Amino acid sequence: MRNALVSMAVLGCLILSSIAADKSIDPEGKEAVVQAGFFTPARKGQLWDTWLYFNEGRYYMYYLAGTFNSWDGHELALSDDGVHWKEQGVMIKPREGVKWMGTGHIWKSPDFGRNHTWVMNYSEWFGDKQDIMFATSSDLVNWTKVDEKHRFVQDKRWYKEKGRWDCIDTVLRPDGSLYGYFTADPDAAKVTYRPCGFGFAESKDGIAWTALPPIEGDISGEFGGIQKIGEKYYIIISEGRVAVGDRPEGPFYSQKKNTVVPQDKVERRSVCG
Repeated sequence: MRNALVSMAVLGCLILSSIAADKSIDPEGKEAVVQAGFFTPARKGQLWDTWLYFNEGRYYMYYLAGTFNSWDGHELALSDDGVHWKEQGVMIKPREGVKWMGTGHIWKSPDFGRNHTWVMNYSEWFGDKQDIMFATSSDLVNWTKVDEKHRFVQDKRWYKEKGRWDCIDTVLRPDGSLYGYFTADPDAAKVTYRPCGFGFAESKDGIAWTALPPIEGDISGEFGGIQKIGEKYYIIISEGRVAVGDRPEGPFYSQKKNTVVPQDKVERRSVCG
């Protein structure tokens, strides 16, 4: 999913554009849609945030779908070449009474070698607040929601009680556990330093999460993703802005050169978070 931060930011915007599609038939006789890198879902409605995962030669493209501000499902399309996409339908639906769902990321369980399990997160806006839930899969196609006891909610020690709480991306720690970074609203009055405007947490299994104090830094916005490249950690925030740090614990500061992911050739028809 995170082989390149550029694809994560730019592809999510590209897919939101629409062009006329041609039809073709693949060798197995199943219909595929060819759109020179663009994809239009079969279900009526709108496609919003997207996230990719690449495994054993296949691209898994997950996306948030539904009508605007009423997104009601995580859906999936598969491709063996990044051009011909096969619609798989809805993977995850929200619980009853949810106003809208939020986007997600995918990571391997820290014990993947034994349990061969992937974890996906999704958020639900229920009542007047948002929180995060998880689902697991052994094949990246069929997903099972975890027990409600693992619902991850705002930690009022450092974050606003009814602030954003959405879309975890992870970094593997040397001890095999995970750090998580996600869209959130830190409460600056509750820390003694300037915090980055996103959340920070840790987990031993990728399912049960504990919030940590927000990371120090100077960047804020919807969290796009994190990747270690060489000996540095790079973060993308909404609008393609880039921050860099020497350690996964931060601090993270806006990159002085190439401050945003280049998007001069991308036709944007919506804001990508």
